[in-house]
Parts: sequence; C-alpha cells; structure tokens
Amino acid sequence: MKKLSSLALVFALTTLFSTTAFAVPVEIILHASTDHKHAEKGYDRRSISLAPSAQQDGNLIRIYTHDPNENITIMVTDAEGFVVYEADAVGGHSFTLDAQERGEFTLTLDIDKGKYEGTFHLE
Repeated sequence: MKKLSSLALVFALTTLFSTTAFAVPVEIILHASTDHKHAEKGYDRRSISLAPSAQQDGNLIRIYTHDPNENITIMVTDAEGFVVYEADAVGGHSFTLDAQERGEFTLTLDIDKGKYEGTFHLE
C-alpha cells in the first residue's frame, strides 16, 4: 500500500510541475484602429495577413511583424491611460513588464501600414 501511495504522489507532483513549467503563450488579439483602411472590417481579410501579431507569456510580451525592416512604435497603457512601456523597434520585439503591474493593459502598435490595438491582462 505504501508503494502505491508513493507512486500516486510522484505522479501527482510530476503532473503539477509539468503543467506549470510550460506555460503556453496567449495571443493578444489586435484590431486596426479607426484611422486604418481595414478598421471597418475589424481585421485583415486577406489570405496572408500583413498585420502584426502579439503574444503574452506571463509578463513577457512578444511582437511579430512580417517585414523585418518595418518600423514599429510600441506603447502599453494601463487601465487609467498611463503609459507603462514605450519603445521604437524595427521588426519584431520582445519586452517584459514589471512584475508589480497587475490588471488590464492596452497594447498599441503603430507601424508603417497603420495602427493596431489589443488588450491583455496581467494577474
């Protein structure tokens, strides 16, 4: 009986650590802003989208663009509208937000082809 309970404990701990150690990045849904030509549709309907994309993995944010030479201005604001992160980059970019920050945030990407916004949460 002791061997069975030890085996169950090892299985439970292995399952717990394997699911928490490998967090899956979450896509941040980006929408074209109102001054963008695709804004009325809400998204890019082309079969191969040229819109940027973003992922959140905890407090790590990754920005992807399809053109490695594309200029991009990145801004993150909190729920009260205060800027908590701002940067200029070329092509893709990754950054981390302060672990003290919690709540809902807005990610704004201003690229050569337009402006995109999306929201995400830090808990």
